[in-house]
Amino acid sequence: MQKYDEILNFISVVFDNTNRIAKALNDGNFDLEDLEEISNLYEEREKNILHLKSLLETDIGKEFVAEKQDEWNEKINLLVKMDSVNLELLRKKTKETGEKLKQLNKQKSVLIYSK
Repeated sequence: MQKYDEILNFISVVFDNTNRIAKALNDGNFDLEDLEEISNLYEEREKNILHLKSLLETDIGKEFVAEKQDEWNEKINLLVKMDSVNLELLRKKTKETGEKLKQLNKQKSVLIYSK
């Protein structure tokens, strides 16, 4: 099991990244600071996924996936579901922000017209 510790650790790190993204999406007001944090979290997550991918391409990684097929599939499926939820939250937040921008533009047009 110790030979798989690094792989298991990076799987855990990717889950942690995904959870932190979900928290940022749920807690944030979707202002510039929140967007920067979410972007940084996605960049960090991408680096960790690429490192995990390189670990899985080694002989030990291939052995891990072969021996722990059910566990591996379960973890990947859970990660995909978490990502789906995050992407849906991101889509909703983007749509809400777009609606707010439309309202601001309408208000601006009315103010300009009323002058």
